[in-house]
Amino acid sequence: MNIGKVLLILGGGGVRGLAHIGVLKALERLGISISEYAGTSVGAIVAAMAASGMKAGEIEKIGLFLRQSDLFDFNYAGLLTNPGRIKGLCKGERLRQFIKRVIPADRFNRLQKPLFLGAVNIGDGEMTFWGMNHDRNPPLHDAIYASCAIPGIFPPQKIGEAFYVDGGVVDSLPLQLAKIRKPDLIIAVSLGPLNPLSGDEIQEDGIFSIMERFYEIKNREMLECRRCSEAETPLILIEPDVGDHRFFKVQRRRELIQKGEAETLAVLKSHAFLNKGKARRYTGIDERGSHAAPSLSLTV
Repeated sequence: MNIGKVLLILGGGGVRGLAHIGVLKALERLGISISEYAGTSVGAIVAAMAASGMKAGEIEKIGLFLRQSDLFDFNYAGLLTNPGRIKGLCKGERLRQFIKRVIPADRFNRLQKPLFLGAVNIGDGEMTFWGMNHDRNPPLHDAIYASCAIPGIFPPQKIGEAFYVDGGVVDSLPLQLAKIRKPDLIIAVSLGPLNPLSGDEIQEDGIFSIMERFYEIKNREMLECRRCSEAETPLILIEPDVGDHRFFKVQRRRELIQKGEAETLAVLKSHAFLNKGKARRYTGIDERGSHAAPSLSLTV
């Protein structure tokens, strides 16, 4: 399907990011070729695998065998001996090793497709996107880890003289890339929605549940602001219903992948932009009645 330059943006959401694999499967089924990839947090990992040339089926095999121990290595010694000085609840080494294992290339210029990764400089609070300038890009593995380094969970990543954390701190779905990359179409994947929970439920599950809820609330509000922006670049927003899955718990892997695939097929098969096969300006609700396709006027 020839629809011009397509930018796929994969948002953050912890283990819910397995749904991104289903999105890739659906895109392959529909014959939609992605020109450029972008991601933050878990979206950075999946986007990097896809940009490296891996097929959705290959990525799915990795996702189906993902274990809790592949990602989380709690810093028990630090918590016991000097809790006020640790950089995160986890040491981050297992996440680093996982990234290196699933993405062998460690240079942006060795990828088959352009890739843009978002992270936040914890010193000045500014969002940075790597992948724009090959002469200034850090090692790919460091950039992916930085984009995934959830404050309080994983230690920040030092790159140059600065330290970087999860891009989702500022924007879990970096739609502002539209102004920089000027695609003909953006397909963006947001992992939600926010499911109602009682305060008791959240409290009983402890610190991970409380942090998870904080990110859910923040991301919802930020995404609503983006969606209300003035229209410029055609956007198809895909929102798999994965709100009942936990950010930090590896479980129901196949279900997450299936939800991502099913929602992507449902949205794209009915969307006016793809059915008409040409770019146009959208400001309203599509035929399904639930997925708006506004364009975006964003500043960087």
